[in-house]
Amino acid sequence: MNTPDKERLEHIEAEQKETNRRLDELERKQQTEPIKVVLEQRQTEAEQTLLQKIMEMVGTQAPDIGKLKGDVQEVKAIVANIKATVSDHSEMLKSMATKNDISRLETTMATKDDIANLKATQDQILTLLQQKPGP
Repeated sequence: MNTPDKERLEHIEAEQKETNRRLDELERKQQTEPIKVVLEQRQTEAEQTLLQKIMEMVGTQAPDIGKLKGDVQEVKAIVANIKATVSDHSEMLKSMATKNDISRLETTMATKDDIANLKATQDQILTLLQQKPGP
């Protein structure tokens, strides 16, 4: 290569290096700000109609849900009352006689004949006690 071309090439290379250095320096100094992007989603007419229907349904169901909540509270109170009543009945049943208790009473209980015999014996004793002893 001859000298003028060589010098020209060296000059271009030097300029390219300087340009690259300046570009690197600019890139380091440059601070990019975030770009705010707003996406707007547009609904179709069918989607708008469906959304409107859903909103209406929610609006009409809100009072029903409120009533159901009240009903649930009422049911809870009734169940608590039933539990208390069952507990009272359970206590009463514990104090009641069982079949075995009644069977034992039947076997040890006096009959009418037994009572009549006791009455006759009592009358005899009273008669004897009322008699005056002899002289």
